[in-house]
Amino acid sequence: SGEFNRLLIHDTYAIDLTFRYPHPEVELTNLKGLNQDNCLLPSNINASLGQTLVFFAQPVGNIYSEKTFADDCVKALISEDIFNNLNLSCQSQDKLLNSPIFEYNNNANSPQEQCHILIWLNTNKETIALEEDGKYYYPLIELLNCRHKIIYARSQSRCCYQKAREQYSKLEEKVNLFNNLKDKPADSKLKEFNQWLNEIPGISFEYSRYLRDLQLHKATIQTNVKNYKLYLNKISRLCKQDNLEFLSSFVELAEDTFVEQINTDLAYLTPGQSLFEQLIQSIRGIVEIEQT
Repeated sequence: SGEFNRLLIHDTYAIDLTFRYPHPEVELTNLKGLNQDNCLLPSNINASLGQTLVFFAQPVGNIYSEKTFADDCVKALISEDIFNNLNLSCQSQDKLLNSPIFEYNNNANSPQEQCHILIWLNTNKETIALEEDGKYYYPLIELLNCRHKIIYARSQSRCCYQKAREQYSKLEEKVNLFNNLKDKPADSKLKEFNQWLNEIPGISFEYSRYLRDLQLHKATIQTNVKNYKLYLNKISRLCKQDNLEFLSSFVELAEDTFVEQINTDLAYLTPGQSLFEQLIQSIRGIVEIEQT
């Protein structure tokens, strides 16, 4: 059994798809029934901003080790072979609503390839009451939405950087050729330079567009980090015993790594804009002199 909840979160469409076992007790080996044919893996869902799988269950009886039990839950849900093939690992463990939660990820750069799984073990009576009350639900959904937007913007920023580097390489080729051409006879030089005057502005325009997009992706990350913190505070107020380091550490990753990487990219690429302009001006000056 289960529920299907469609959500419009600001400018983003989201889906909360919940599967439940109707039986009071389920063996670990039967958890695959929640994910038949691995239909819930990112490669099959193909969500543009990515996805998070949350497994919430109450262990029956005494368990040998919460961490080992969580590992076994993931491997039962997706199979041990896929667990290894995706390079999944437990990146953090904490408490949510006073029960242990374990975060698994493969840290893929693309949101569509990132496998983000939370194993939440209900081991406290207080957790049942807080979970059924449901006040955590929408803040958690909103927080995960911000998380995936940040990862998506970061992924897009890396693409922009690579494409800008390609355009910059074209510029470097022209600069090297320019030094060889400027001393050649006027006829051959003018023909080549006139062709460049048609080509270089287009390359320069694409280059500037990628720099603009990098700025936009940086702003997207910073805005969503700000919103992420707001929802994190809402969740923190529900149970003061929770540390929530597994959620707060993502803020540090976004600010200290993602944003700083874009700042470094911009610092490296921005001087190229003036180089494009100088090259165009130099070519125009030589063409005008030779034509005169």
